[in-house]
Amino acid sequence: VRDYTNAMDYDGARFLKYEVSYEPGTNMENDWAVYRLADVILLKAEALMRKNGGMATQEAVNLVNQVHNRAFENPEQHLYDTNTLTLDELLAERGRELYYEGMRRNDLIRFGKFARGTWEWYDRSNNGDHTNWFPIPQEQINANNNLIQNPGY
Repeated sequence: VRDYTNAMDYDGARFLKYEVSYEPGTNMENDWAVYRLADVILLKAEALMRKNGGMATQEAVNLVNQVHNRAFENPEQHLYDTNTLTLDELLAERGRELYYEGMRRNDLIRFGKFARGTWEWYDRSNNGDHTNWFPIPQEQINANNNLIQNPGY
């Protein structure tokens, strides 16, 4: 018999970052992480790199390595340096670290890769930049004369 207590035994891998509570009739005992220290550290590294014209500083490298290395048994094999840490690699590192946490769309927009990106399952190269913004609901525009619809909608 399949139920929530043995679903992992029968249904393959799950997107699961936080342990599931199996107590019948109870809510999950954990909360959704809104801010993570790893996110703050990677944002600081990104800010340092952008301040340096997109090039890695040693401080940015140290910050990214600090986050990256805790995930590896032999972290010295996976160290970045000022030549290997690029903005594209930092974006990839954020994707790995913050997987399934609702950060990717904002990251892709900030790095200029959302509206015109090409992914293995979807080609957005012909999309307009207007897709970086959501449309404002017509009900809200009707209620506030100061609102103007975002371009492209």
